[in-house]
Amino acid sequence: MQTTTGHSPLLRSVLATAVSFAVMPAVHAFEFNNGSEDWTARFDNTFKTSYGQRVEGQNAKIANAANYNDGDKNFSVGSAVTQRVDLLTEFDVIYQRKMGFRVSAASWYDHAYDDVGSNSNPFPGQAGNAGNLIAARPAGSIQPGDSLNGNVAHKHGLSNYTDRYYNGPSGEILDAFVFYSTEIGEESMLSAKLGKHNMYWGETLFNAANGINYGQAALDLAKLYNVPGTETKELFLPRNQVSMSFTVNPELTLGAQYFLEFQNSRLPEGGTYMGGYDMLGEGADLFWLPVPTLLGGAGAFYGAPRGHDSKPHNAGDFGLMVKWSPQWLDGTLGFYYRNTSDTMPVVLINAPNLHQPGLAGLTGTEYLAAYADDIDIYGISLSKSVGPVSVGLDLNYRENMPLLSNFTTINPTLSAQADQGLVNGANLISALPGHGETGTARGKTFHVVLNGLVSFGNTPLWDSSALAMEAAMTHLVSVDKGQQSFKGDSSYRGVDKVDTNAYTLAANFTPTWFQVFPGVDMSMPMAYNVGLKGNSAVQLGGSENAGSYSVGISADIYQKYKIDLKYVDAFGPFDTCDTGFDNNTPGSSGQYRCIPGQITSQGGLSPLLKDRGMVTASFKTTF
Repeated sequence: MQTTTGHSPLLRSVLATAVSFAVMPAVHAFEFNNGSEDWTARFDNTFKTSYGQRVEGQNAKIANAANYNDGDKNFSVGSAVTQRVDLLTEFDVIYQRKMGFRVSAASWYDHAYDDVGSNSNPFPGQAGNAGNLIAARPAGSIQPGDSLNGNVAHKHGLSNYTDRYYNGPSGEILDAFVFYSTEIGEESMLSAKLGKHNMYWGETLFNAANGINYGQAALDLAKLYNVPGTETKELFLPRNQVSMSFTVNPELTLGAQYFLEFQNSRLPEGGTYMGGYDMLGEGADLFWLPVPTLLGGAGAFYGAPRGHDSKPHNAGDFGLMVKWSPQWLDGTLGFYYRNTSDTMPVVLINAPNLHQPGLAGLTGTEYLAAYADDIDIYGISLSKSVGPVSVGLDLNYRENMPLLSNFTTINPTLSAQADQGLVNGANLISALPGHGETGTARGKTFHVVLNGLVSFGNTPLWDSSALAMEAAMTHLVSVDKGQQSFKGDSSYRGVDKVDTNAYTLAANFTPTWFQVFPGVDMSMPMAYNVGLKGNSAVQLGGSENAGSYSVGISADIYQKYKIDLKYVDAFGPFDTCDTGFDNNTPGSSGQYRCIPGQITSQGGLSPLLKDRGMVTASFKTTF
């Protein structure tokens, strides 16, 4: 139970996003009245239309990177990157204020994705290119993209998954749960939910990778990057679960949840404008594997198809929570234990014949995504007002945590030879991992998140303003297994090489002017996040000198209509192969072979989007 001076995790998350996207319009629900005081029903619809346009030219190195360039090639400067219509529908029914159900659904259509592709892309990521072997660099009369085995390159279209979630028209059910609550005695209450819904523990606002609620809900990162003005509640992907909360008294609340479904996060898909990784999303079909030794060292790429992903079992994740709000603290302490699965993937390359010479070694090669389970998280949170600032603190210690790992190859022959010291064993494992295993690096980590929310009154420059700031730290305690794939290994040389400690900072500031015109409030949301020092040991935990920023202007008309105009861009470092022997990691021969001109490592997703500056406009209303 939260005190009146603290912020609940969901409220703090909503406040943070409000600073980023500006204040959302007031909800004008349609309430059904059947004449009975026992029943309450609400029906909401939020309509949103958005337009985005590319205003920044291509970075030549990104545009020529085989596995990172589809989104870059598919949209030229000045072209529309989104022309989207969204509808969020919500229906709630409550009986006697203690039981009922909720259903919500999202639907969409984006005209900008009706016909996507590029004839100038030598490395298109369409599934039809599986098994194709193409030139990476000029070699005599051979040009990049020329087939070396007679296959014809497919350059247009999106995968079925990507087409559904980006183009449409399509939709999906979000929330679908029943709930019940009952009073016990004079000051206790028991509440429970069953079905697709979300719970958020801890006080983290922005850096979910370092928060206590890591893995508690998968995130729709694709929607965050591609749909301007997306509300916070639309970013979290509800999972089937049963959750319970028992308010013992005004100072003590107990909570628990048990998951009945695994749900992985959605990444921006390859071929979409903000899709930095062509091979990594749920809808990705192809991974261009580099073969640096072909064509006299000019190199070629082999189109490895997508195999069957390895995901954890649906049931098994759970969490326990205690919230304590003693009067002497004038705040809320939280204590947590969670056993969770990772919602972020690890990429494995299953190449059973790679030990054979020449092209025979590529026969049967495919790639897949694997997701880790059985992660233990022990956490403590604090929510408290310090003067005018609402302060949140998350501390959490994790065991069996997946660590940042390189692409890893499954090959029993080479792995056995590595065990005998005959070949280099970097990024090699011997067998396809089982459900919930990845075969890559795992270990112990410690995470700190500290944030503050504060509002300011009238000044000569604006009528009011809100500031949210959050600092986070990742500390690597130990690497317990999978050292050969770990991006902190001594043999790894990439720009994203893991540091023992990594620090990030995010700041969102929104000044507001009331009644600029009759019935119209104006605001200027500004957001900035950056990795200050070090590269995190966990995915999305932060990379040094990498981040994003946005600045915009927003109009809130009669508290019902919302218009946003915003510029969004990203930045960060990446490494490129220059000599052909400066890759980020050694192969089985021990050499750092790579294809000149190709990106070999990058500080997360942001560097791959550093040339995707765009202007977005959106209109939203609720009825």
